[in-house]
Amino acid sequence: QLYHYGSNEYFDEHYGLTLKGKKLLKVIRDCDLYLDLSHLNDYYVNKVSECFSGKLIMSHCVCKDIIEVKHPRTNAISKCTIIALAKKNCVFGIPFINDLVCNISHDTFENDEIIMNDITSQIVLFSNLVGADKVALGPDFIDTNYFSKVFGQKINIPTELYYLYGYNSLKGKLYLLGLNKSQVKAIISENVMGILKM
Repeated sequence: QLYHYGSNEYFDEHYGLTLKGKKLLKVIRDCDLYLDLSHLNDYYVNKVSECFSGKLIMSHCVCKDIIEVKHPRTNAISKCTIIALAKKNCVFGIPFINDLVCNISHDTFENDEIIMNDITSQIVLFSNLVGADKVALGPDFIDTNYFSKVFGQKINIPTELYYLYGYNSLKGKLYLLGLNKSQVKAIISENVMGILKM
């Protein structure tokens, strides 16, 4: 991952890739590693991916076209960017965290049912745009109490997703929204396992 909340020696948040960053991309490609484009906005996702011919993922992201963007959302990219990355065989991870995935303003409290519905909406949208073989589950930070204090807002993962029954519930919601068993199995586990085995 090149960037996370602030410039570094590889990526400047105002000017993009540095000389060291361009060299790093070559090393990542030559070592056959995955480049994670998470936390870059649409403009820089496209600029960086144009310079890189290796394997791509966005470990946690959402489509900003179906969420409210009154407040800035990290990892929110457009349908156009998603489709462009899919042509480069990028795999997209859909997060569980309310401040990323929920379609209502992130300073409003969302209950577990709303968060689950918004997770499934994002999964279905990505699957319809790029195919279920390029969509996975991509949880972000796990210590929600710590980050609630850091961000000054309630960061929440649906309670049921800490347990197996929650994933069965998620599967059921995806079936109801039109995905088949093969697609759901790929999203829940197979696509990530494919990356880990590479």
